[in-house]
Amino acid sequence: RDINVLVPKTVTSIANGNFSGCSSISLLVYNDSAALTYAINNGISYEIADYMSLNGIAIQSLPLSTTYIQGSEFDFEGLYVVANYDIGDLQLNDYTLTYDKDTLGPQTVTVSYLDYTATFEITVVAPSITRIEVTPPSQTEYIEGVALNLTDMLVKAFWDNGNETFIPLDSVSVIGDTDSIGSYRILIVYMDAADRES
Repeated sequence: RDINVLVPKTVTSIANGNFSGCSSISLLVYNDSAALTYAINNGISYEIADYMSLNGIAIQSLPLSTTYIQGSEFDFEGLYVVANYDIGDLQLNDYTLTYDKDTLGPQTVTVSYLDYTATFEITVVAPSITRIEVTPPSQTEYIEGVALNLTDMLVKAFWDNGNETFIPLDSVSVIGDTDSIGSYRILIVYMDAADRES
């Protein structure tokens, strides 16, 4: 089927061959624009966009991701916005989008183009720990009855937003038999603010 591509006025040059092989394409261009010159010089079908009437915009498909970790940038993949012209719907790329990456909870994202807007919903969630890594203390042998010395033990947390932090030792739990003679495995457990265990 024929494909209409609206070329914004802000486009000042188009490389030769950009639309080669696209026999079913028609450029929607503005008078006195680089796109109009390109279409004429390269024999590309075109229509003059100056006379089109814009009736609104719409979200044709949502982005692949509608849940975001706090602080992460918006992912446009999958988001498809169209402009509703009197000649039909055209894909829209030069829109603006509001997104607050720092505020937790449900959020309405607003897409704007000229005087028209469309909205969709996303959720911003707090970062969480995916795993912890323990650097054992230097002292691993003890005389029976001597308390564990964990002062130089390190516990590193890895977060789903890519950050890495060290957890204070007074925030972790040490589980294991530390009173009987023999070799024992010690389990280090950290419960975050949401009571999620690592």
